[in-house]
Formats: sequence, C-alpha cells, structure tokens
Amino acid sequence: MSAVRVAAATTDGSKVDTHFGQAKRVFIYDIDLEDGTFHKVEERVLNIAQSEDRGTFSCEKSDRKCSDRGDNGCIGHDSEKLDAVGRELSDCQYFLVSKIGPKPQKILLRYEVNALETDFSVEDALRRLANFLIK
Repeated sequence: MSAVRVAAATTDGSKVDTHFGQAKRVFIYDIDLEDGTFHKVEERVLNIAQSEDRGTFSCEKSDRKCSDRGDNGCIGHDSEKLDAVGRELSDCQYFLVSKIGPKPQKILLRYEVNALETDFSVEDALRRLANFLIK
C-alpha cells in the first residue's frame, strides 16, 4: 500500500481552524493512494509550540503585524522553534493549516512538508487532497 501522511492543525478534529503559529496539537492521517481512503493515525502534541515565558510563537498581534525579528512584543518566527516543528512533522508530506506565513512554510519545506492553507473541514480537505493526489 502506498500512502501519504498528512497533519491537520485543528482544535477539535473536525475543522482545519488553527494558524500554524497557534498549533498546539495536530491530528495525523494516512491517505491510501490506491483508493483515496484515509484514516486517523494519531493525535500529536507539538510540545515546542509553547515558549515558557511568552506563550505560543506567532506572527500575529491584534493591532499590528510583527516582523520576523519578533519586534512589537510578539515572539515572531524563532527559527529554532520552526525547525523543531519541521522535525516533529517530518514523517508527514502535507500539513493542513488555516494560515501560515512564508518563512515557516519555507522551513517546513526543508523537511519535505508541504503546508496547505484551507478553511475546509478536515474530512473535506483530506478528500480533496486525496482526489488531487490520485489523479
């Protein structure tokens, strides 16, 4: 059986509703490339998504956008933490997220993880990805 592994950033397992920088856990699925079926493999906690002193690492702030250097009081894109996420997801070929910036996307690609932004349900996103991969 040939399969593709997919991580989904979701708070409840039903909708892809989490920004990359806010993902504390992901659901891992395998898509069978012969028939397009998929099944949940595990739920994985991203331990590195939390900084002891500043919360989740993120490029968002309610009133302004932060730079990659972490200016304006937010964590920014800490390359070490981004690399850690890449390592934790390196067994996945795809990562479904609600939003992701170019720097984290580039770092994930180093680990051969393709980030896909979507606002679909997890099931719909997996079905669409399976259809794309099989055709």
